[in-house]
Amino acid sequence: MSREIKFRATSRVTSNIFYNYKSKPLWEFLRSVDGCLIEQFTGLKDKNGVDIYEGDVLSYYNIYSKKTYTQIVKWSKNFASFALFEEGSEWVKEFDWEAIRNKEVIGNIHENK
Repeated sequence: MSREIKFRATSRVTSNIFYNYKSKPLWEFLRSVDGCLIEQFTGLKDKNGVDIYEGDVLSYYNIYSKKTYTQIVKWSKNFASFALFEEGSEWVKEFDWEAIRNKEVIGNIHENK
């Protein structure tokens, strides 16, 4: 199974977000966003079909605990893949293709500071 390789960059100065589109080669994109934080597309989409990138904040409702949880997408060295980190803790959950269908992108770590 293959996934589309895409990146986004967030300006450290203005917090503007730039996306790498197919029409622009990757090297040209990375060169044009000097001084930005580069984040990779995970290959997954949320329940609304929105692309999930590293640094995104996801929300979901747990029917058993009747609580809404917030998780942050980060790279995990332990899993050697993207993982979900509980907000405010070091608890990590490996990405689950089935569970991601119930989550929603509500922002990213740069917008939510």
